[in-house]
Amino acid sequence: MITASRAILVLPLLVLAACRPTPATTPPGAAKPAPVSALAGFDGPIEDDPVAKEATELSEGPLTQCAERDAAGMQMEGDLIASKLAPGQVLEQEFRLQPGRCYTLIAVGGAGIQELDASFETLGPVRGKSTVLAADALTGTTAVVGGGEACFAWQADLNATPAKFVLRVRGGDGVVVSQLYARDAVTP
Repeated sequence: MITASRAILVLPLLVLAACRPTPATTPPGAAKPAPVSALAGFDGPIEDDPVAKEATELSEGPLTQCAERDAAGMQMEGDLIASKLAPGQVLEQEFRLQPGRCYTLIAVGGAGIQELDASFETLGPVRGKSTVLAADALTGTTAVVGGGEACFAWQADLNATPAKFVLRVRGGDGVVVSQLYARDAVTP
């Protein structure tokens, strides 16, 4: 027997369940549809968005080439991040430094970017107060933190730590793409 108070609770649940979209199923043996864009969360045609189009070109070209050199043997950590930045603008992305892991960040600026900087920083308890753990030393449209054999290793004796990577446009404006990579640190 359902009481009036239970009926009130059951009815909204039934309505919510009925409104849930039915997941699309792919028939066995059929090819799954390819994603429209390599950018996380962007599911529209890239031709309709010039930022997404340039970001896809950057990720499939210069970013991939740089990753083959500076992040060889590493796995992508998190999503590809893309944004259009103006001079002085900053893009920050939080992540967790895991003990015994080694990290590399690669960021590439598109047409219009003249100087791009990148760093790994702590998350300070006070907004704007952080410590730079590692920074890129390159000039120009590519920024690499911990590239090649010099990946940024988080010490195994430390706890997992919240951190962020920061991209800063020092000159020019345009599209910037970045990808974080990680692997187990090699111990001597």
